[in-house]
Amino acid sequence: TAHKLAILISLCFGTKIDFNNIYTEGISRISGLDVKFANDFGYRIKLLAIGKLSDGQVEARVHPTMIPLHNPLSDVNGVFNAIRLTGDFVGPVMFYGRGAGQNPTASAIVGDLISLARTMQAGAGRRIAPLGFLDNIIKTLPLKPMTNIVSKYMLRFSALDKPGVLASIAGALGNHGISIESMVQTTHQDCDTTPVPIVIKTHEACEGSVQAALEEIDRMAIISEKTVFIRIEDNLE
Repeated sequence: TAHKLAILISLCFGTKIDFNNIYTEGISRISGLDVKFANDFGYRIKLLAIGKLSDGQVEARVHPTMIPLHNPLSDVNGVFNAIRLTGDFVGPVMFYGRGAGQNPTASAIVGDLISLARTMQAGAGRRIAPLGFLDNIIKTLPLKPMTNIVSKYMLRFSALDKPGVLASIAGALGNHGISIESMVQTTHQDCDTTPVPIVIKTHEACEGSVQAALEEIDRMAIISEKTVFIRIEDNLE
């Protein structure tokens, strides 16, 4: 996926990028509980490859992401893939279709072979610039560090069901400039030593601040396991 994202970023922004420098994160830490809470908040979790250009820097990242249920990307399943682009004037457009299986793969390969044959028959070195931009205008743009990206987050804490737990968590988030948009807490009535999930959706925050806050919270005696956090992409209209 990082390879494909590097190519797409080159085609979109006219810059070369080393896919080894792209932040990647898999789905192994996502549980059925996260899927349920995401749905309760009105989202579906998808593994996204995201490329953005802002202020002369490129965001390049691959990770599980929460997408609003009403967005078409949330309904891309099975062997189907989708690419969503946002143009300066055309706005958002989406390309959707089968991206796996013998027939789609064979179609892509045969299409490349036909293109090569036409180029050879025309005696041309190349008919289209490989990256979609002429060589003399391809530039190297810096990658934005992950600690500098801004996003909303869903945070799932596994905490003891005791008085003051939520206040401690909220206080640590507030100390790092992270405000809470909404919250869900599941409680036990029979035992206060059994961990329960506390799920918080944040407003937009800097990733570095979120990471620092979670490091502080995970060291608290009231937290029983490492906090799960999932980034949210709301601006997909």
